[in-house]
Parts: sequence; structure tokens; C-alpha cells
Amino acid sequence: MSFTNLRTFAENPDFLFHGGIGLKMTVIEKGYAEGEIPVTPQLGNPIGSIHGGAYLALADNVAGVAASSYGFVVTTASCHFNFLAASLETTRLVCRARVIKNGKRLTVVEAKIYDDQDKLLNVALLEYAKLRQIPEYEM
Repeated sequence: MSFTNLRTFAENPDFLFHGGIGLKMTVIEKGYAEGEIPVTPQLGNPIGSIHGGAYLALADNVAGVAASSYGFVVTTASCHFNFLAASLETTRLVCRARVIKNGKRLTVVEAKIYDDQDKLLNVALLEYAKLRQIPEYEM
């Protein structure tokens, strides 16, 4: 699987929490990924801000791509998510995810989410279990 295939997989519109939320991967490198989603009314909550689940879906997807960039199929093992600020007036959310530990069985990724003014909104630490190596993986 190449980085292009990782992008296609992550943006698949058939999956609600991937392409269904409008996810676009903007950068994929070994150990690093960036992606963004447009803010739509469907991502809101009753108090007029973005629902926490939208932030978490973005972080999990982008961090998962960063973890997969080492050539493994991964699944989320754990996540610690910090909500630092609400974003009431943004048109998009941007996630930047960097692998901080690529171990034998687990990969740990830090993901940060920003609004369209580059204000830091969320910080997450996600852990991914490696399920299997991708045989045809290309760097």
C-alpha cells in the first residue's frame, strides 16, 4: 500500500467517519499526517459548537494514517483526548498527527487539532495496535 492508497482509504466516502465527514488528507509522510474536514451544521451540537465526536473522529483518522505509514494495518487501542477550546466560528478543522513511538506491537501518536485561524483546540494521545504488515507496502 502506497501513501496514495492510504489517502484513498482514509477519504473513502462509504465510511461515515472517514470520507462521510468530508475528510481530506493533505499531507502523508512516514510517521506524520495532516488532514482536515469542513465544518458543517451536521457536526454541531445543541449548544452551537462542534460536537466532540467530530473532533475525535478527525484525530483518530489522521493519527491512524500516521501510524499506518510504517506499513502496518492498525486499530485504535486507546485514546486520551483534551478539549482545550471551543470553536464556534471556524469553517474547517485541521489535524496534524506525529508518531512519537513506533514500537514492535504498538504505535503512539500525538494529534493536534486547529481551527482555520490556527488556534489550537484539542490535543490527543492515541495508541494503535499493529494487526499485520501490509505486504505490498511502498515507501
